[in-house]
Amino acid sequence: MSLTTRQFVESVKAHGLWRQQKPGGKRANLSYQTIAGLKLPGLDLSEAQLAGIDMSGCNLQNANFTKCDLFGADFTGADLRGATFTNADLRGVQFKNANLTAANLHGVDLRRGEVMVAASTANVPGADKRVEALRQRQAMMVAANLSEAAMSRAVLSQADLAGAILKNVDLTGANLSQSNLMETDLEGANLTNADMSGVNLSKANLAGARVEGTTLRGAEMVGARMTGLDLSTVDLTDAHIVTTVESLPGDIQKILALHNEWIESKGKTGERAVLDGLDFSHVDLSGRDLSAASFKDAFLNHAKMPGATLVMADFTGADLSNADLSGADCSGVRMIGTFLNYANIAGTTFFASDIMGPDGKPTGQKLAANLSQADFSGATMTDANFSGANLTGAAVGDARLQTAITFGATLPDGEIAPADGDAGPDT
Repeated sequence: MSLTTRQFVESVKAHGLWRQQKPGGKRANLSYQTIAGLKLPGLDLSEAQLAGIDMSGCNLQNANFTKCDLFGADFTGADLRGATFTNADLRGVQFKNANLTAANLHGVDLRRGEVMVAASTANVPGADKRVEALRQRQAMMVAANLSEAAMSRAVLSQADLAGAILKNVDLTGANLSQSNLMETDLEGANLTNADMSGVNLSKANLAGARVEGTTLRGAEMVGARMTGLDLSTVDLTDAHIVTTVESLPGDIQKILALHNEWIESKGKTGERAVLDGLDFSHVDLSGRDLSAASFKDAFLNHAKMPGATLVMADFTGADLSNADLSGADCSGVRMIGTFLNYANIAGTTFFASDIMGPDGKPTGQKLAANLSQADFSGATMTDANFSGANLTGAAVGDARLQTAITFGATLPDGEIAPADGDAGPDT
């Protein structure tokens, strides 16, 4: 360490007297000093000046850094379990591989910061090298462990928390705007009323997180895991949300893999997917063959399925509002009472499907697509082909239906549309 052990002990002792307003007291100024690898559990340096200090690898369990100036400090690999950083300045701090389990970061500032060197550092041994090192690095928290940390109302705007572990962390009302949270584990985190506008949550784990009143305006959420996430009160204006199959729970991925095997083997191996009542909101299923899969009462709002093969799939009672099914093959599909509000079904085909026999050959019978009682309010239907489909009782505005193809279809009012055109293959 740059300081001798005696100097460090004397500085801490004088700081304690200063806080108690006793004679001989002096506020500790350990800025740009190196105090690495020491065992200092319970250390109390609240309100001390510690800008640029190196405490990497230290044992600082239950230490108190309340209202400290820790601008640019290095806590790499430090044990900070139970430590208190209330209202501390943590701009540019390095927490890589640090453990802040049950730490209190209430009201802290963890933004990136530019190092400004005070004249008082001129006589600090090694300060020039420390300052240069600080200028060369940013506030990285990669692989930091903040599990169960108390960080309510913390200021984390523009912070880099990529890959950090924040399981069950309390970030109620915190400001995380414009932060990098790529691949961050936020499972079970409390993000109630947090400002997460402009954050990058790509490939992050948000399973079971609380997001009541959270702001995610303009957030990037490609491949984020959102199992059990209730987005009903979240501000998602201009957010880019795409959940990949790879980010779904393992059991769901297995069901989809077995279904694919079932399709490719024509039913000889694998298993037909039954995904009734499950949440596929924002999931990207583009181009997938989900023929005969069951999605009854499932949640697929904002799901992306352009070009998908959904022949004889069952979406009875499912929520497909704002989903993209453009160009999908929905021949013989069951969408009885399905919600398709503001969905994109432009160019989607709803032909009758051939019924195959046990030998895999057509029986000569066909199964019409059944969309009775479905709600198409606000849906984009340009060039959607409903030839021969059943639209009895469906909520479809006349103007929108006129942009679709309905040869031989049973219309919402029960009337049969003229069949003087192409009613689908083999008809």
